[in-house]
Amino acid sequence: MRLCGISFRLGYRFSNYKYTHDNPDNQYYSCRNSRAKNGLCGKTHHIRLDALTEIVTRNLSEIVRFAAAYEDEFVKIVMDEQYKQIQLQQKKNREVLQAAQTRAGEIDVLYERLYE
Repeated sequence: MRLCGISFRLGYRFSNYKYTHDNPDNQYYSCRNSRAKNGLCGKTHHIRLDALTEIVTRNLSEIVRFAAAYEDEFVKIVMDEQYKQIQLQQKKNREVLQAAQTRAGEIDVLYERLYE
């Protein structure tokens, strides 16, 4: 997702908060996909907590500056994103409903055949 010229990579999750035993101040998150052996990530890698904190803080400050300078555009971007998410969820819900209705119709036919 791009917002205000800032890239956010969604869906990439770090877990397994750790620190090195010889230096407890060296804290980091390791990629859980590498340990899960699920094919999503073939390499072992991690990100230090201080680097992650700096990146998030910098990106948030850029978003706040953009929102303050271009409030109307920022609101439009956020509303458009929310609208897209709502539309996507409604589409998924319609598909689930259609599948359930189809299955209910199939079950009705089976009951009719059973009691004929």
